[in-house]
Amino acid sequence: MNGTPSWLAGVQENVTLIAEINELRRELGQCRTRVHDLEASLGVHRSDAAAAAVAARASVGDAAAPCTSAAALLLQLEEKAKVVELQVSEPQLLEQRRRRGPPLL
Repeated sequence: MNGTPSWLAGVQENVTLIAEINELRRELGQCRTRVHDLEASLGVHRSDAAAAAVAARASVGDAAAPCTSAAALLLQLEEKAKVVELQVSEPQLLEQRRRRGPPLL
């Protein structure tokens, strides 16, 4: 190793992952806002929603392209949250093992 305790490296990785999760959340929020704004401007939520939806698909084009991967971003966010959860629990498990002492053979 490079002299850094393994638990500290885990904490540093957690901080990095949390920052990345927060960035993905921001991007997802921006995409949702953009989609909502586009839908509102095109009248998708009005009573003539079917006609507006067709018009939306025709007129939006590449305007929503940055947000087309919102589902992929959400999946990444969920995966990273699971990784963070595991990394939070791992130091606790190691501490419990350390307190118990070496296993008896």
